[in-house]
Amino acid sequence: PICDAPAPARIADKAALFGDPTLVPTRHGERARLELAAAGEITRALLATGRLASVHVDVERSDAGARVLIAGRWAPGHDAADAEIVAVVHAVVGASAEVALALTPAAAASPVGAAPAGPPVLPLLLAAMGLGASGGVLLDRIARRRRRGRTRRSGRA
Repeated sequence: PICDAPAPARIADKAALFGDPTLVPTRHGERARLELAAAGEITRALLATGRLASVHVDVERSDAGARVLIAGRWAPGHDAADAEIVAVVHAVVGASAEVALALTPAAAASPVGAAPAGPPVLPLLLAAMGLGASGGVLLDRIARRRRRGRTRRSGRA
């Protein structure tokens, strides 16, 4: 990471905005809570199948019906089973729900015995060089001050 890079902005999601039970109930808040509950049920059902390694579900309800976005990563050894995912969504939010999938393939497994990636060497090397250079400057300044002190003492005597 770059030291001068700004901190990533925290993105407010539906759960952060409407998840607080102490909020005064409104139509929009109650609809958002129902959407969050449906998204949670779909997430738990999809993870229970073991076909997905990670999943994020967003449910948006309107008068026309519901739209469901499912994003995530397939588990190793599993691939497209879109019909099963759509069936889970329809079981939770209704058969008229529009489903959009954004699923990526499983991450390639590292070969057996492969060494895990270590820390980057170049930044550590540059840091060590900088520390050495600053240490050298410090020692040089100390030596100069001592020499100045000796010449002043010997000049006065």
